[in-house]
Amino acid sequence: MPTSRLSAFASAAFWLALPACSDDSAVPPSVTQDASIDAPPQPDAGGDADADADAGARTSSPLLVSSNVVRGPSGTVGDTNLIFFNAGDPPCPYKKIGECHTWACGERDSKAVLLDAGEISLKGGSSDLAITRLSDGTYSVDRSVGTEAWPLGASLTIAGAGGADVPAFQKVLTAPAAELTLTTQDAGAGLWTADVVSSAGFTVGWSAPTSGKVGVGITTTVAAPSAVDAKRLYCVFDASATTATVPGEALAVLGNVTTATALVSAETSDEVKAGPYTILVRTGRTRRIDITFK
Repeated sequence: MPTSRLSAFASAAFWLALPACSDDSAVPPSVTQDASIDAPPQPDAGGDADADADAGARTSSPLLVSSNVVRGPSGTVGDTNLIFFNAGDPPCPYKKIGECHTWACGERDSKAVLLDAGEISLKGGSSDLAITRLSDGTYSVDRSVGTEAWPLGASLTIAGAGGADVPAFQKVLTAPAAELTLTTQDAGAGLWTADVVSSAGFTVGWSAPTSGKVGVGITTTVAAPSAVDAKRLYCVFDASATTATVPGEALAVLGNVTTATALVSAETSDEVKAGPYTILVRTGRTRRIDITFK
């Protein structure tokens, strides 16, 4: 499967560079305690504190492995992707706002270290996907354009082979059983679009699914590989609500931008532990909405 390094827009993949959230239980070195700051992990009870210290500061928040099947308004598959975000040190400032996780990222400096989890794979669909770590520490997107690599309801195994930083992990998910049907966005010119006043929040509605979860991810546009530094947020809602609003306070984390990409997904997700890390694994049947802020 060919891989490519793409911008968040080009890949329609919010998950390309999603840093992870914190439990706010600790303070990273050289920063002042603040609710918006991500934190390094604490040694597990009974663990080897010296070994953790030798490993250096690491984000304690979930790392993310995600795969989306992205469909356009006509029902055509835009692409299927598999993405691993290998957050590092220093992590992005993090804050939880309502149902939304927000990351006010900034440009990495030369000392930033990205985590190595070995090869990341997804198996069980009509084709297998796998991505490996590049020489600069980032992971590319394993992306199959125009191909549905896994169908609705598929049993999918998402796994990490394990690397220098993150031990091996594996999780089996049942893919979403239904496509997401949007009800509140314009689909002119073959794309879903939305004009948004940041202070008023971003509202999205759907008629299906009505059970399970709907995820809304919004990211600013930063070209890869620096897409790891883009400001972003991710919210999860109960699908039975059939409407949800990302609050203006969360949108404010994106900064003074005029455009962004929203990926709205019928999703299944779960967590799995890998040593000191929590891995959030998810699959989504996804709709892309191009946002213009007014």
